[in-house]
Amino acid sequence: MKKLLSIIVLGLLWWSSVIASEEKLWKHEGNNLTPQCFVYELISGDNLEEFYERYSPAIIKEYAREKYNKIQNTIFIFSSLGTFFPKFIPVGEKFEASWGDTLSLTTYLKDCAKSDYTEIDKSKNFYEIVDDEKIQSTWSFKNKCSGYSPGLISISKAKCLDIKTIAYTEVFTPGTRAPVTQYNTYGIYEIDGEKIILPLIFNDELVQNKKDNTKSAGEKLTYDWFKVNNKFDNVFDNVNQLIHKKNFVNFIEDNISSKKLSLGMSKGKKVPLIDSFYSVLGGPPGMVIYSDNNRYIFTSGCRPHSCGEKGVLFIDTQDKLTIGLIRHSILDDSEWDDKYDFLIFSKNHKSFEEIPRVFIEKVKEWVFTSHANKPPKIVRFIGADDKIIDVTKKYEELILLSQRPILKCSYVVAGETKSVVHDFNRFDAYPVYEMTNSEIKWENFVLQNGKRIYLKSKFNRTTGLIETEVTQKGESKGTIISGMCDKEVAHVDTATEETEDVKVEATTEETEESTLYLANRDLIYEYNEKLLNKKLSIKEIVKICKEYESKNINAAEYDQMTLNTDIGIHSYCTTTKMRNEFKQESKFNLVKDLDLEKFNFNYFTNKNYTISIPVSEITKSSSCFVNLKVEKSISYFEIKERCGVKKFITKELSNVCPATGCVLSTYERTEDSELKNHRIRIIDYFYADANKDDYMDLIIRLKPVGGGSMGENTETIVVTSLSKGEFININYKK
Repeated sequence: MKKLLSIIVLGLLWWSSVIASEEKLWKHEGNNLTPQCFVYELISGDNLEEFYERYSPAIIKEYAREKYNKIQNTIFIFSSLGTFFPKFIPVGEKFEASWGDTLSLTTYLKDCAKSDYTEIDKSKNFYEIVDDEKIQSTWSFKNKCSGYSPGLISISKAKCLDIKTIAYTEVFTPGTRAPVTQYNTYGIYEIDGEKIILPLIFNDELVQNKKDNTKSAGEKLTYDWFKVNNKFDNVFDNVNQLIHKKNFVNFIEDNISSKKLSLGMSKGKKVPLIDSFYSVLGGPPGMVIYSDNNRYIFTSGCRPHSCGEKGVLFIDTQDKLTIGLIRHSILDDSEWDDKYDFLIFSKNHKSFEEIPRVFIEKVKEWVFTSHANKPPKIVRFIGADDKIIDVTKKYEELILLSQRPILKCSYVVAGETKSVVHDFNRFDAYPVYEMTNSEIKWENFVLQNGKRIYLKSKFNRTTGLIETEVTQKGESKGTIISGMCDKEVAHVDTATEETEDVKVEATTEETEESTLYLANRDLIYEYNEKLLNKKLSIKEIVKICKEYESKNINAAEYDQMTLNTDIGIHSYCTTTKMRNEFKQESKFNLVKDLDLEKFNFNYFTNKNYTISIPVSEITKSSSCFVNLKVEKSISYFEIKERCGVKKFITKELSNVCPATGCVLSTYERTEDSELKNHRIRIIDYFYADANKDDYMDLIIRLKPVGGGSMGENTETIVVTSLSKGEFININYKK
């Protein structure tokens, strides 16, 4: 089991996990609904993708929506999901997902509502009831039920019992990523004597009271409040939690334009700017980032089911400034364009020239590091006079002025000198927190055996050396010093408001590096989309894979989602090439005697990953196996239960290896919550002669999946048989 202390410490940094707040739970007939009652969108979006693929064809045909793209149809379906029961979505239907799990949009209350569930445990997935005026409106309850789910009432003759909107928060392994909150509306119904709960709206946009003047003066949100309360009630630090904090809407309304616009999010209707702003901050959230001793606050988000539409919030607590940005594709009567524009707005600035340089730098970083983002086609500005002005040229000039240096340094690795380029314009790889005429400082971390190792680096512009201090849990692990770095490609000083006479010019090489960075990130998603085509033959897939590999893209420089996509492409390509290249016939086929329906977990072994279940500790030998033909995904918890063992042991390769080489680390896990958060996915299996020895082998492509956002590599497991009835593992080497 991983050390408990680190988990406890990280947990305390985020929140006090268990709180007595029964009033925030959904009560029905004496029981409280547990988090297991609610179908929600996974962070990957995989389950909603499966629901869309299964149910959308009939809906699109019925409503003649063939002319709309997938994003538009996704929003159409999931923003009014309840209206499609039961004609297009059968109540109670279950089906197998592409990765092997069973999915259903129906949950039965008898399986998830409990009388003893009275406390919210924020160390795991949880929910809270939230205020939503759509639910609390003056409509009669009967009309609400008919509006949200007309088919259930008229066709299924269901009895509508309750409707509520909740904030559902998905929690991840400590130290991997911040919790993610979504706002969904659900209904409880009784059909044929069974009480069920169904999702009616996914990723709902809340309708809340705008001005709330009933709060005491002490609760009013001010710039000073933001500077002091930098953890937002010590709960979370992502934008979803921030925008739904009491009185936050008052603060925003006081600091941005009240102008009414149509930005493509209100069905052509012109609505107050704050409505569109809340839309683009209310979906998948970004972190709330504090900098410069809590002076600056920067956060972002994107619109539910349409993450190309994004938002940015910037607050300067010292100068008392608020700036917003919306990435949009439509302005009033203009036609939709896949090249997005920026709308920047602030009541605190008379002209765009007054916008602080630090905001531009933060926006540039956000464009480079956030998913599915690109520089804008047009940039517009709304200032204190409420006029919309095109500031594209000025914005581009400021972006150019914010270019950072590029260094070329040498390192000695295993006796060899390696040349490394440090491009500080690649913000996700180099999160700089201080840049002066003498030094550049940045911090980053890597995960090793599930634990964070912090890297604190400093480039001395005088000596030309980079020093990196390595620490873990506050304990120094040593310092790495680079060889001499070449002269900077571009020397960029951080000009302050008082020193604007400093002239900064970016070189052509620097601009080309940044452009290449964006182009390569787009290529990753472009090739991923190509490989999703299920009609491709093996030869066509191999051809696309070779094209992709020829691009030599270093995905480690990008955000985690992009890196995970790249890992998935390489895994899929490797599997397909194995099927294409391996010899399909052999002289001896003894391995085919191995029962695939009762496959021993201990055969999941190679040089990088091993499941180790001591035979002497197995108490349920009759069920200690996996059915390779049927099961595509199984959690560590389920394996432990099937085998009747007290602990689950794996050996895994470290994410970060010392100079002496990579070694296997042993993990003993006993906590059910941790075991449920890890699983193995069977990507593929087939017979082939992997090592060309005329003995047929069983090749299994397997992915160990953890609870965080870090990408996992797909492992190749090879089982063979050299004599009848005896099966062994061999290490496959390409």
